[in-house]
Amino acid sequence: MSVMVAMGRGAAAGVLFKDAAALERLEKVDTLVVDKTGTLTEGKPKIALMRPVQGWKEDDLLRLAASVERASEHPLAGAVVFSANEKEAGLAASPRATSRRSRAKGAMASDRGASS
Repeated sequence: MSVMVAMGRGAAAGVLFKDAAALERLEKVDTLVVDKTGTLTEGKPKIALMRPVQGWKEDDLLRLAASVERASEHPLAGAVVFSANEKEAGLAASPRATSRRSRAKGAMASDRGASS
């Protein structure tokens, strides 16, 4: 019973175990070593830095990208939309934008003459 409680508490904190045996083996561990290649993640992607190419303003690029991604269920698309909404109301995904998706080929959109 205590193993199940521990697994439940771990899951609530975002720590998942393959099975009860893995949790029981953890009792003997005194050192945990991880690399820096993204092995441990929070599972909540977010935009940390944007560097638009010459001729684009960051806000315009983010607004257009959010317009393209707003209908997507992909976690990275959600990060784009969240970032645009977080900046300020003026950057929210444009309701005027038109977009289309092609499975395995990405998405295209147009808004006020700009396209991506």
